[in-house]
Amino acid sequence: MSGDKSASRHWTQERLTSLANIPLMLWLVWSVVRLLPLSYGEFVEWLREPLHAGLMIASLISVFYHTTLGAQVIAEDYIHDHAKLKTTLAVLRLYFGVAGLIGVISVLKVAL
Repeated sequence: MSGDKSASRHWTQERLTSLANIPLMLWLVWSVVRLLPLSYGEFVEWLREPLHAGLMIASLISVFYHTTLGAQVIAEDYIHDHAKLKTTLAVLRLYFGVAGLIGVISVLKVAL
């Protein structure tokens, strides 16, 4: 990370995504427990409700972004070669970005 300003921004983003993840994960766990007895068709109907689809998408975005930030910290702690660090960070961002995008597209495909 370069400079105090970007380190401070990164720290703030990690804390904000942590805070966002608390109610989102509580909602997700509560929903999964409630949904266990449902059939696939009933689950699809549940996910088609805009509130549920929106919260699921918000959960995916928040979790994958938070994971990206955490993986960046780990990479910065253990990779000291600048070129390898830049490459690793690019791969991590691509990996988590694509995984998150696949999740969001999947929810949209089911919900719409």
